[in-house]
Amino acid sequence: MEFHQFTDPQTDHQFLEAIANANWGGMELLHRHLANGTFNEHFGDSARAFYATDDGHFVGCINIVEQDYIAFPEYDSFIALLYIDPAYRGQRLTPKFVAYAESQWAKARKTTAHIVTQHHGLYEKYGYTLEQTIPDGPHHPDYLYTKELTEA
Repeated sequence: MEFHQFTDPQTDHQFLEAIANANWGGMELLHRHLANGTFNEHFGDSARAFYATDDGHFVGCINIVEQDYIAFPEYDSFIALLYIDPAYRGQRLTPKFVAYAESQWAKARKTTAHIVTQHHGLYEKYGYTLEQTIPDGPHHPDYLYTKELTEA
């Protein structure tokens, strides 16, 4: 499996096509902003989109963003919009995607990564600590997780 950074709609058209066909609102949002060139405007100047391939086949994507779907102005280093194609699920790829995103934040000299999610109990396995439960979030509840990063 190989990770790639999204650069532009022309170069990464297969990635855009894959997420356009994903059946999840998060991928619809990501596709819209990447295709329209508004990704950094929406997610922050240091936000980056990454996707993985395996022998040329789309495996999934993960992003580093300054703000996620619930605003926490005191933080600016989120891991967001993790998606694994159904054909690759069940292969324990989530920790590889999360570790890759963490390494990107560490390279950017961030010392902490945050994840806003509706999934309780998943990210603790990867060293994240539940920082806050958001009872009135879009998923009733949502959770904010935090992890201290080591240098890349």
